[in-house]
Parts: sequence; C-alpha cells; structure tokens
Amino acid sequence: MINYFIHIIKVYKFYIFKILFYEFFFTLLGYKGNKIVIKNNKYRTDNIPTPYYFLHKISVFLKKKRIKSLIDLGCGSGRTIFFLNKKNKIKYYGVEYEYDNYLYCKSLFINNRNILIKKTDFLKMNYTKTNFDCFFLNDPLKKNKDFKNIVKKITFISNKKKKKIYFIFVNINKRKLLSIKNLFKIKAFSINSRGFYIFTNYDSYK
Repeated sequence: MINYFIHIIKVYKFYIFKILFYEFFFTLLGYKGNKIVIKNNKYRTDNIPTPYYFLHKISVFLKKKRIKSLIDLGCGSGRTIFFLNKKNKIKYYGVEYEYDNYLYCKSLFINNRNILIKKTDFLKMNYTKTNFDCFFLNDPLKKNKDFKNIVKKITFISNKKKKKIYFIFVNINKRKLLSIKNLFKIKAFSINSRGFYIFTNYDSYK
C-alpha cells in the first residue's frame, strides 16, 4: 500500500496537491467507493479508483452533452458511478468481475432504481444487445490484446448504432492510443502521462 502511494506521488508530481485536495474535499462531503484492493492478477490491475479531479471534469462533460445512460466497464468499488450519479441523475450500468468488489459496489446502490450492478466479465459481454450513450473504462487491463479487444467491440457498436456514442477512457496504464480506430478523439486531459480521453464514433459526429 505504501508503495502505491509513493508511485502516485511520482506520477502526478506537483499536481499531487490538486489531486489530494479533490480527494480530501469530496471525501469530506461523504462520497463513497474509495476502496483500494491490491491483488496479484495476471489479467487485471489492482482496483485503483479514478481520481475525483478527473471525475469532476467528466461529470461536467456528461452534463454538457446531455448523456442519458452510461456503462462502467469494471466498476470496482463504485466510486465512479457514485460520484457521477450525485452530479448527473441518468441511467447507470456497472459491470464488475471480482466478487468482493461486486458485492461492495452493489450494496452502495441497493436503493437506487437508476443504477444496475452486474457481476460479469466485460470482455465477454455481448455489446450488440446494449443501448448506452456512453462507455466508461478506467483501464484495468494488463494485456494489450484485451484492451484492443474491448475497443474493437465498442467500435463495432458505435458503427452499428445510428446515434452518437461516447467512449471515456481513463489512461492509468499509459496505453498507446494509436490502436483505437474508427473513433474520433474530441477531448483529452492528462497529467504527466496519466489522464483521460473522450472519443465518439466518426459517422454520428459528422
């Protein structure tokens, strides 16, 4: 755990003060989903929540674009959905593979009718049956081929649906974004190579 915090300080450098301010501020306000899980998994990274600083900027974007539904691929302890739901009362769908994270996350939203949490592997989901305005991924994947696979699925859906679809990608693993095809980058925010990117499909954006 100590090594994790040392790593975070090295990554954000002078921005760490702004990051910590947002963490402290929203924690005081009672925002939940701050559980950190350190595991030795060869497919997925540890459950490291998206910084509140990023989530604040993302929530503003969702409101500006009037997005009505969002799916969180790998919702972990539910921090992202909990935060965004406070700011944007839309439909949320959380997908989590790890059982303990799933139970913790589901317990947060047991009284929220607009939020559905499911235990499943989002890499194996059939996205052709989904109908979301926005896909969110706080990249938990260690293998680049798994990342490319999920991007291909989202790209396929974005080309098939006759509506604008957004893909918000938090780049915690410093992925090279050259592998993302048929998606148009409309917004990027980064701090020392860690940040988030927002894409949409070409056809509906034009």
